[in-house]
Amino acid sequence: MSHFRISNECPIIKNFGLSNRKIFFNSTDSEELYNKNKIEKGSNWYYYDNEIEYKFNSWGYRTKEFDNLDNDYLLTFGCSYTEGIGLHYEDMWSTKLSKVLNLDIFNLGTGGNGTDFQMYNTILFFNYVLKLNKLPKLVVYQWPEKHRATFAFKSKEHSGIELQPFSGARPEEWYPKNSLEYGSWYFYSYLENRGELTKNTNFYPMTVDALWKSAGVKVLHWTYSYDFEMMDKEFFISNNVDLIHVIDDSNTKARDCSHNGKESQDIIIKYLLKKLNFNGIS
Repeated sequence: MSHFRISNECPIIKNFGLSNRKIFFNSTDSEELYNKNKIEKGSNWYYYDNEIEYKFNSWGYRTKEFDNLDNDYLLTFGCSYTEGIGLHYEDMWSTKLSKVLNLDIFNLGTGGNGTDFQMYNTILFFNYVLKLNKLPKLVVYQWPEKHRATFAFKSKEHSGIELQPFSGARPEEWYPKNSLEYGSWYFYSYLENRGELTKNTNFYPMTVDALWKSAGVKVLHWTYSYDFEMMDKEFFISNNVDLIHVIDDSNTKARDCSHNGKESQDIIIKYLLKKLNFNGIS
């Protein structure tokens, strides 16, 4: 289970719930659902007897340890589509893109989080690698569902700041209890008036885009066509973020039968390489 915290134990947001773990079911890719699908789909199903390993580093991300990372690397951000829920590690779009570009991969995708989480992690990671003089060669953002938000709480049990993903789609999961106090404000500013939603869906991509470009690092942004948009972008005349809308017409699903399947990962790669005019990344 994910458990996010900012503390002096890690240079970025640490997922304590998955730190140094190796598991075979994760999130919507549950063992119960898997066994049910085996019965319904039968032995011809690709995942019928096809084990998936979720291996997380000490920071709680499905990627290698930062200390083992080559100097020439690809950095990716996103939600469960980038974490690779229901997919083998080698089938994930981030892994595939890194191989095509001949770069090492550091994948900071983590399920259930929104645009603000990506920005917070970007600022923390950027400052860390800037001091180490270990900037990535390319950064790619997969922007998650636009209504997600993250709230911070000081914990009485741990040092640091606890981060709680928050979405109007799942009010039954709001925790701790004082997050309920955000409910009426959230519904108004994100779902009714949408002022906060408009601000965040523009400022967060603009901020991370400008940050990496100021250091001379190339950055790409993509989203599934139904997931994210920069609301009322025309109001933000300095917004130069070029958002790639990926249309997945593969009609395939990952092992959880919810997330996009392994064939759709190749579709993502085609969109990204077209934007790079791939001839190497320079």
